[in-house]
Amino acid sequence: MSNIMCNKIDVLSTNAYSIRLLDSMIRKWITLAIKNDSDRMIEMLRHYPDLAKQIEPISGFTALHWAAKHGNLEMVKVLARNGRVDVNQKSRGGYTALHLAQQYGHTNMVYQLVGQFGAETHLRDNYGNKPHQYAKKPKCHRLLFRNPSFSSSFNLY
Repeated sequence: MSNIMCNKIDVLSTNAYSIRLLDSMIRKWITLAIKNDSDRMIEMLRHYPDLAKQIEPISGFTALHWAAKHGNLEMVKVLARNGRVDVNQKSRGGYTALHLAQQYGHTNMVYQLVGQFGAETHLRDNYGNKPHQYAKKPKCHRLLFRNPSFSSSFNLY
């Protein structure tokens, strides 16, 4: 009977250690995303691809949200490629990566998110705003209307 108990304790302690290790990795991942440290993030993704889906608990941002906010187009491509993350995932405030790209005036990222990765332009955040309503640069707002491939296939209003 003591042998069975020892095995249960060993399993429990191993699981607790694994949980703490995973928790530590997730914290590191989120910190790197906030700091916009692409090189280290890509290295971590090579070993742990599921990190891409982790959510920062306060803002509800994923690494994709942080990359969009920072204007890190290369990281957005790494994360969105092959469906690693949902480009339409909403944060606690209802923001998608497209909302953030628009808010911070990252025109090229707007093109990539909509044209290459299929980000939806009609999603509203928790304040009732669609991504184009956050465009700081008039060019960002007009891009979606002037581009024939966007205007025919996307409902902006």
